[in-house]
Amino acid sequence: LNIMKWLDLNKLALNVDKTNFIVFDNIDYVDRIYLDRDGENVFIDECKTVKYLGLYVDHQLSFNDHINKIKVKVAKRIGAMYRCKKLLPLKYRKMFANALMLPMFDYLDTIYSKAGKTKLNELDILYKKVAKIALDIPNTESRLVVYKEMKWLPLH
Repeated sequence: LNIMKWLDLNKLALNVDKTNFIVFDNIDYVDRIYLDRDGENVFIDECKTVKYLGLYVDHQLSFNDHINKIKVKVAKRIGAMYRCKKLLPLKYRKMFANALMLPMFDYLDTIYSKAGKTKLNELDILYKKVAKIALDIPNTESRLVVYKEMKWLPLH
């Protein structure tokens, strides 16, 4: 397959600075592809993780990077939520959780739900923590009771 010929036939230009590729496999094959563009040798680098529509996809499809990004974002907001939980009434804490936290867990969850069980459990811990802070109930409360009160579905 000659990439440059295909690009010419389809009247497309290749921006080498913005182009990379990913191979979905556990084995390392090549780190870059070399192309001949008008007598000039150019190369396209392989990347191990790529962000596509907000989903971080890695070459092993483990979604570890995506889950770690979610954890960092949620942890920042949990801190803010915890600090203001005594200032806001229950109605507004629930609104905060539903509007600013729940979408982070729900966005593309059907895709990254194929991640490893330990990574999903890390997310589940944060999910429960958000609900318990919003409801201002002790950590010992059952998660099913908490989800029912928040009208949330379990993550997995």
